[in-house]
Amino acid sequence: MTTPSGLLRWGQAGKYTAWDDRQVITALAGGRTGIIHPVSMAPAAGLAITVDAGWLAVADAGDGSVAVITSPVAIQVRVAPGGAAAREDELVAQIIDAEAAQWAIAVLPPGWSAGGQGGIVLGWVHVPPGAASASEMDLTARAQDFSTGGAIPGPPGPRGPEGPQGPSGQSTQIVGSFGAIRTPADLLVPPVSEGQIPADWDGPGRPATDVYVQQGWSLIYTPTGELWTFASNLGTGAPWINVGLVAGAPGPPGPQGPPGPQGPQGPPAAEMPPWQNAGLTLPPGWTGRLRYRLITADFVYIDIAIVGPAVTGTRPSLNFGTIPEDYRPSGVAVNLPLVQRSNNRVAGADPVLQIGTGGAVTAFYLEPPADGVNCHGIYPLGVASEREEDEIAQPMPAKRRRP
Repeated sequence: MTTPSGLLRWGQAGKYTAWDDRQVITALAGGRTGIIHPVSMAPAAGLAITVDAGWLAVADAGDGSVAVITSPVAIQVRVAPGGAAAREDELVAQIIDAEAAQWAIAVLPPGWSAGGQGGIVLGWVHVPPGAASASEMDLTARAQDFSTGGAIPGPPGPRGPEGPQGPSGQSTQIVGSFGAIRTPADLLVPPVSEGQIPADWDGPGRPATDVYVQQGWSLIYTPTGELWTFASNLGTGAPWINVGLVAGAPGPPGPQGPPGPQGPQGPPAAEMPPWQNAGLTLPPGWTGRLRYRLITADFVYIDIAIVGPAVTGTRPSLNFGTIPEDYRPSGVAVNLPLVQRSNNRVAGADPVLQIGTGGAVTAFYLEPPADGVNCHGIYPLGVASEREEDEIAQPMPAKRRRP
């Protein structure tokens, strides 16, 4: 009647349809639904809950019939973190499509069946405010309420009094900010989507070294003040969640204080040269950005973030053209760490972006399917020749090189 994959049909192919099976079950059960063997739940890592094997229930199929469902294997489900107020979610065995004979277990808010979808409540998850893990929640299995002897169970008794409030929890930990050159869309690109913020990801020194974000930690998007929380694999549909603004609405302005004395005039600000992309070209079928610029007189910042068709072959490479002479490294080629979206790895040969002394810009050691690459890094130009006096007066002039 049911299998680990959630099928609601007999194994007698060609003899009975799923609809015929459900009519037989409906007749034998008298149209009743309920729990025959209750579930056994236990908190797992983070916001995961393990539902042990062996439970058995008769569920509403959503079309006027009922179906028997169970699982001979343990299943792990996810629950959303606690919000500002306590709530009670439901552990549901949900019949997704009765005719396709598919069901699934999920933790859903009350009222999930308002649209007429079939299934049965197996238990309840009591989520306190700010709960960040399943171990902080109360898990209650639905008791047996289906009698195979034909008796109809009575209504459930009243719920007991609410227990005392527990200690305050920590809603999140803010570990940094972004927005200098990155937007929330960049949070969906590996390795950031997996919790690793590479050094210089949001510009030089932002962050200074790689940062590994844990589940529940957050970043502030400074242009808007939004708080983005790393959800990892919580089943939310995205690895990062916008949980709202860091601060509420501003209060009225206070009285203005007396003006202070004027300070001395500071030095003129150095202008950052504009981004360049001369000489760089996207491979056919790829989209994204290829750009670079001087950040000081001796260093170049290169920024590559592109996606496209999967690259195949043994350790394939991608060529992005030739960078102009004034932006090339001198003496030896420069290799910068490169991240590919497929996140495959082969020991001893991680992907790199190479800027050759002749200006060639190439991604090497890719692992198929490589359908997107990212690289943000800084490299030195090397020793430049003497400049003319009128060149020195200009902010960060382009370099001349010794032949």
